[in-house]
Amino acid sequence: MKEKAPTLKDMAQKLGISISTVSRALRGMPEISPETREAVLKLSKDLDYHPPQPITAHVTQKSSFIGVIVPQLDNFHIGVIEGMNHAALLAGYTLKVSQSNNSYVNEVSNVHKLLQANTLGIIAGISNDTQSVEHFKKLSALNKPLVIINNDCPKLECPKVLIDNSHAVSISINHLLEKGYRRIVYMAENPHMVSSKYHKFHGYKESLTFSKFEIDESLLHFGNWKFE
Repeated sequence: MKEKAPTLKDMAQKLGISISTVSRALRGMPEISPETREAVLKLSKDLDYHPPQPITAHVTQKSSFIGVIVPQLDNFHIGVIEGMNHAALLAGYTLKVSQSNNSYVNEVSNVHKLLQANTLGIIAGISNDTQSVEHFKKLSALNKPLVIINNDCPKLECPKVLIDNSHAVSISINHLLEKGYRRIVYMAENPHMVSSKYHKFHGYKESLTFSKFEIDESLLHFGNWKFE
């Protein structure tokens, strides 16, 4: 049986460091100490390590970068980025991460800059402020893959990794109703581009309507996810 080729993960485990540190050392990144870089390079030579095929397959495109746009760098999105970064490194890619601060203008600018950097594709969490998706539709014409995360956008036909926020809120509302609470405040972002099927407000309305409670407009508070 052919011996399995060594991976970044194998080297990271042998040296007791992270996969991202191994990757940065192999790419000669300045933040890696000379001692660590030397240890990684020596081990890669000893193991006869070669970069994964995806990097060499895209040499003609002069890029191994995947663009990522998130509305904000909160705990949720930081966790998502960490997961994506782990998978990207294992496959031989590197993420270029930007945030829109929930601004449509920033989001359009981020897409433009990532295209200028010749990224292979973009993973995007759409801003709550976004009401037009023409900047994303241009990716298809340029043969650049697009993946939407977290919230659905019906106007875009592309792969999507979604959270059923509507169902999650329904569970919460039903729990409060069972405990005898009746005046339940709703505080969250405006739906805008997000599909109502997956949105939190859909779950709020559905649960109260199903339980034969009227929606009290005074209990609805829409805004953004900024601390203020």
